[in-house]
Amino acid sequence: MTRAVYPGSFDPVTLGHIDVIKRSSKLFDEVIVLVAENSSKKSWFTASERVKLIQHALGGQVNNVTVDSTDGLVAKYCQTNQANIIIRSLRHGGDYDAEISMALINRKLGEVETIFLPASQDQEHISSSIVKEVAIHDGNLSKLVPKFIANAIEKRVQNYRAPK
Repeated sequence: MTRAVYPGSFDPVTLGHIDVIKRSSKLFDEVIVLVAENSSKKSWFTASERVKLIQHALGGQVNNVTVDSTDGLVAKYCQTNQANIIIRSLRHGGDYDAEISMALINRKLGEVETIFLPASQDQEHISSSIVKEVAIHDGNLSKLVPKFIANAIEKRVQNYRAPK
């Protein structure tokens, strides 16, 4: 059985993330979407909120996908949970440059391989950072995140809204 982990901050989960999750579920026996805390990022949603948002976004559409969280190393999580693959999505060349060193360190730390899955062409421009920026400036999120996530963002964005 091949168990893969798709780690990320998912703050918030986007339509691009959901696309990668669904496509990954067809490639592996089991996929764990792992909300990983990133100490260098200030999150809008707690890890448990992000887990719930992802679960809601998937809505039982894929039965071989679970959602979990960690505040530790992804490689260690993989070892503990007997996962031998890390899934990373790539949107553009800059993503590759950032991701390759992480893949190499994960291989050294946890003897886990990283598989790069290119973003779908209609999703490759979407990132959580872009979603936040659009939200702060009252932009339309309907083509970036599911509606219920847009609603959750709208409730949260008051704390981050740019001054007018």
